[in-house]
Amino acid sequence: MKKRLLLLTPFFSPNVGGVETFLDDLIRHIRERDPNQIVDVVTYCPLTTPVRARTETTAWGTIYRCPYVGNNLFYRLERWPAVQFVYLAAGLMVYALPFLLSRRYDCVNTHGMAASFLTSLLRPLLRDKRLVATIHTNYRFAEQQGLARKFSRWILARADHLLIDADGCHDDLRALGLTVPGTVYYNWVDETVFKPAAAKAAVRARLGIPAAAVTGLFVGRFNPEKGITELMESFPLIQPDRHIYIVGSGRNEAEVQAACARFENIHFVGRTSLATLVDYYTACDVLAFASIDESYLARTSIEALNCGLPLLTCKTSAYAGRERPVTLKLPTTVARFFDPGAVGFAAAFNELDASQFDPQDCIAYVSSVYGRATNANRLYDVLCDTSIGVAP
Repeated sequence: MKKRLLLLTPFFSPNVGGVETFLDDLIRHIRERDPNQIVDVVTYCPLTTPVRARTETTAWGTIYRCPYVGNNLFYRLERWPAVQFVYLAAGLMVYALPFLLSRRYDCVNTHGMAASFLTSLLRPLLRDKRLVATIHTNYRFAEQQGLARKFSRWILARADHLLIDADGCHDDLRALGLTVPGTVYYNWVDETVFKPAAAKAAVRARLGIPAAAVTGLFVGRFNPEKGITELMESFPLIQPDRHIYIVGSGRNEAEVQAACARFENIHFVGRTSLATLVDYYTACDVLAFASIDESYLARTSIEALNCGLPLLTCKTSAYAGRERPVTLKLPTTVARFFDPGAVGFAAAFNELDASQFDPQDCIAYVSSVYGRATNANRLYDVLCDTSIGVAP
């Protein structure tokens, strides 16, 4: 009997976020490689997106959703990482237990430290399963000390294999002294969806964007690490003939919307459909405050480049509450960097010459590094290749 792959994750569609989109794309790729592969998912009901979803059966497997406290509690707990960790782990600890112990699965793929903690805790009972832990961000393990460092190492050392998002995360994991085999991959996007929508002029006309204006686009959650605070502070400094469009949502959505309303050249879009987002990627001239976590591109930046939209990003990254220099090297044909702060962004945006960029350069670069074919196949080979055994 063909055994199933089990994904254990706190976040899954229809919750909205980078991990959720990544998992949708991963499952789609697995099914394309092997239509008979069954993938089951154990997750929470949406935690940060105000939609309802229950357990459902799909063509590729079953999504088992654990009822849990949402209402953006995850974001409200960000200032207390230990409490946030317990919040993410507690519900799954009980709900996922029968699935983890089931003999239907020969591979369990955990996403994030909270989910990986559960399989590490149960490792003595899961000797018949391959445990693959996926790391979606740079946790800065090298900066941890004492108990936190030992705890992180204990969680990951009990996996059979690590899937690591980008070289920077790989270097950080090695600082823990781990000897677990690891495979580095980069996020990718659905290249059949994220591509130039149509002729730029036609899309601008459809969206009501001035035909000749230099336009910047912000896409992301309205959280401080995404640069939204500095962007709002820059509004009075932006030249009136240059326009900025804001796509996203978050805790301070009303504040962002009010700030946009004070300027005729700043436009609040808010949440939008995927098709409309692709239109904005196609119509604008640069992705403002493009997300980079020190050494790798975030999903929105990859989406933008796939649509031919170059990046305008800060020289520093503020993820995990601490500002650090960006070490990722990007060719000037696809990106420009600005000095930290509102003044630095405004100066770079006001001086931007959109004619210096060619959309095809953006598409060629992102395909070479963040292409789906290369990266998705790396994950498939680890998760679904039965020749890779369980560690002794």
